[in-house]
Amino acid sequence: MDDTADVGARTVRARKLAGLTQWQLAERANVSLSLLRKVEQGDRSASPAFTAAVAGVLGLSSDALYGQPYEATSRAEAAEQAAIPELRCALVTFDDNDLPEPAPTLDELLTRLDRVRAAHRRARIGEAAAALPDLLRGLHHVASIEPAGARRERVLTALAYVYSKAMLSAYYFGYLDLAGLAAERCCWATAQSGNPLWSVAAEYNRALILLYTGAYSAGLRVIDRAYVDTEHLPTGSNMLAVRGRSPPRSATPGSTTTAPVSGRPMWTSIRCRCRSSSPTAPRP
Repeated sequence: MDDTADVGARTVRARKLAGLTQWQLAERANVSLSLLRKVEQGDRSASPAFTAAVAGVLGLSSDALYGQPYEATSRAEAAEQAAIPELRCALVTFDDNDLPEPAPTLDELLTRLDRVRAAHRRARIGEAAAALPDLLRGLHHVASIEPAGARRERVLTALAYVYSKAMLSAYYFGYLDLAGLAAERCCWATAQSGNPLWSVAAEYNRALILLYTGAYSAGLRVIDRAYVDTEHLPTGSNMLAVRGRSPPRSATPGSTTTAPVSGRPMWTSIRCRCRSSSPTAPRP
């Protein structure tokens, strides 16, 4: 679904509409003239940092230069994206959604959730996305009537997993606004799930969306805050994995695998790469 090959062509059109030369755009966006030329000619891929910097100067969003949301070019792609309007509605209405009658039980919802996991494993993103709105509605309903305790935390863990899949689905189809909203909803659910490690993983995913859209300062703050939150947790393979890289399956609600990784060096490396690729960094 990626359409980044056309970023260069879109940049050329937008730059000319803005009445800027390549040199002027490179100077104002704080990127190298050589890199801008290569991207516009299609000889170099545009990084998220480059795209955000250039889009900011041109008065556009990064989405506009990426051509997002991605336009369906076939019936199969159109069918995959058909679930997005209903998913958007479920994300926006949050816990005020209408429920079908009769309301599904938790066991029924968890069975549907297993099907979503299976669809994602087979890379059937559209199929999984179509099941998410009803899962969100149903799990919110169950959470609203469940008293505080381990069972409610289980419901919220499942809800966090559904929101994480909504974020991935929205990102896959190029809806960064929806991906960001789903990431925030996931943070809300994990904060009540009783598992602080999953909360950290959710914050990290939110940071990735912020960084991708060019919100570097906010993204780095979230990363720093999430890292600090891990320092009081017991050292284990899952905690080290969350510290060390993007959350593996072991740090995602609903998963059971482990992936030990050394923490601080990788975390520091992520921050350094983010700072060096930020539009405010010194020009190369």
